[in-house]
Amino acid sequence: MRRNVKAQSLLEYGLVVMAIIAALTGIYIYFSRAMQEKYRQSADVFGYGKQFAKGETIRREGGAATNIPPPEDLEADICTNIVARVTQKENLINGYTASDGQHVKGLLELADDLDRSAEDIASQRTALDLEQLPAGTSLPGSVQTLRNQAADLRIKAASEQAGIDSLKTEYSECFE
Repeated sequence: MRRNVKAQSLLEYGLVVMAIIAALTGIYIYFSRAMQEKYRQSADVFGYGKQFAKGETIRREGGAATNIPPPEDLEADICTNIVARVTQKENLINGYTASDGQHVKGLLELADDLDRSAEDIASQRTALDLEQLPAGTSLPGSVQTLRNQAADLRIKAASEQAGIDSLKTEYSECFE
């Protein structure tokens, strides 16, 4: 009988050792992935935030291939991106003509259209309709809604313009 207890004890020790090995393997996988992430973040810092893109490496004078641009190229890239962002915001505010020749309205044009629609609706009301409204009553809901939407679009356009002004001030060297 004593022999069976020894076997059972060895089996229990074996299961404990296997559980410890399984736990250590899990921890190893977790830590190795964390280290890989730290290496990737470090590489991104040295690469000026740009990631490697296959087929788009830059050859330098020394003959070694690398995807790290020289700092002056990086500054040109920043200016290109800033100018593109400002142009995009200006197009959003003022509208633009698409490549197919169709005009896309901007926020200010849309606000003007809403105001004109509100005026058309208000002017089409007959005198009888206006007489039936109690004194001090605001415009009917649809007209007021259109005017509120137009005002919201103008606020959005002003916010976008403030963003443009901020970018032009902060990156003045890109707009010289």
